[in-house]
Amino acid sequence: MKIDLTSFKNRPENIIIIVFAFILIGIVAMIILIVSTFTPEPQEGNAIQQPTIAAQSLKALPPLIYDEHAEKRLAEKIKNPEPLSLPDTQAKNTMLASVLKNESGILFESPRVRLEYVKTANAFQAQILSTDILTAKAEAANWLKQQGLSDEALCQLPIMFYVDPFVVQQLNGNHIFFSPLLNGC
Repeated sequence: MKIDLTSFKNRPENIIIIVFAFILIGIVAMIILIVSTFTPEPQEGNAIQQPTIAAQSLKALPPLIYDEHAEKRLAEKIKNPEPLSLPDTQAKNTMLASVLKNESGILFESPRVRLEYVKTANAFQAQILSTDILTAKAEAANWLKQQGLSDEALCQLPIMFYVDPFVVQQLNGNHIFFSPLLNGC
C-alpha cells in the first residue's frame, strides 16, 4: 500500500493541522525552556535549597550599611566617657537644667532630626527624620554648639544617631554607609 503525499499536502484542512501542530510544539518547547530556566537544580545532601548566585544578586542590599568601627567607638564612649572641659561641662549642665530641668527628654526637634537626652545613660540620642542624613546631623550639632558646647565636646559626648525606620524604608536601594557618630568624630 502506497500513500500519495501530494494529495495529502494539497488539502487545506491538512495544512491547517500541520501548522497547528508546529505551533503547539513550539509553545510546549517554550514552556519547557522557561520552566527549566527558573527551576533550581536539586543539590545532593541538602534538604534546603541554597540560593543561586543569580538569585543572591537579585536580593536587595540593605538601605543602610552600618559602620561597625563607629559603633564600637560609640559603645566605648558610653562605657567610658571622656571628661569634658570646664566650659563644656558648664554649657552641658546649663542646657540640661534650662531645657529639661535635669530630666530625660527631647532637647531639640526639627523636620530633620529629634535630639533627646537620656539621663540614666548620660547620653544623647538623635533620631534622623529625613533622608538627608548629613544635614540632619549638622543641624543637631549646630543646635548643641548654640548651647555653648565646643566641637571637641561634640565628639566627646556620647551622641548616638539613628535613622527612623520609616526613613530607612525611603532609603531602600540607596545603600548608604551610616555612622551612628557625628560626622568627623
